[in-house]
Amino acid sequence: MKNRIKKVLLATLTTLTVIGNVTSAPVQATECSEAVKVAPITKVIDCNDLTEEMLTTRADHNIMYIERIYGIVTDNEKNGTVLNPPVDGGYYISYASVEDAEIGDTIITYCVYNPFSNYDDDVIERWDFIQ
Repeated sequence: MKNRIKKVLLATLTTLTVIGNVTSAPVQATECSEAVKVAPITKVIDCNDLTEEMLTTRADHNIMYIERIYGIVTDNEKNGTVLNPPVDGGYYISYASVEDAEIGDTIITYCVYNPFSNYDDDVIERWDFIQ
């Protein structure tokens, strides 16, 4: 679905660019896909506030959740511990894909959940920022 939206937008922009270079007449787009018309509501939420019910009903409610996770790198293999909520032992998180991560680094991770499905593990994007 995400790729379809990208293709529609790219085709529209390409068409507008070609038409704009051929003629100086204004161009008005009149058609777009249903996915573009119905943009989901976006909510950034801390991991300790995100519930299973929220994740498994997001498509039904037209919501795109972006989960915010604070964590710390705990060893040279880039394993980490989630700092929110502070729990004895903490929850595990991997920073293997974070190129410059080192022991002791605090990292904020944003996980974007697919707004068109209700699967609780359907993360379509992940961004990590070393603090």
